[in-house]
Amino acid sequence: MSHVSISIAPLGDLSDIRTIDAIKVIYSTGLIDLLGAKRLVEEVLEHPVATLPVEFDAGSASDPAFVAFARTTSYHLAEAGVELRFDGRPLHEFLTGQVSGAEGAVHGR
Repeated sequence: MSHVSISIAPLGDLSDIRTIDAIKVIYSTGLIDLLGAKRLVEEVLEHPVATLPVEFDAGSASDPAFVAFARTTSYHLAEAGVELRFDGRPLHEFLTGQVSGAEGAVHGR
């Protein structure tokens, strides 16, 4: 069974990150507790990428419920200035299997 790592990274300038909103979105996923979400956002402010302490089965990427969850979470994180990544790739690249090399906003509404 193949596992996929989940991480976050700034979408643009660090000053564009809305820290409280990013923490709320990450916490609301239920993947980590509130303190873990706070630490994760603080880590991304100090380093270019912060990895969530969770992984999921790569087969989940074809599950419609997972895709809806990931798109909604990605959209709300993007509003807070943070990009959700799967195995280091933005959501749209992960779901389509594309690797463009270009980094950009997640367009998963």
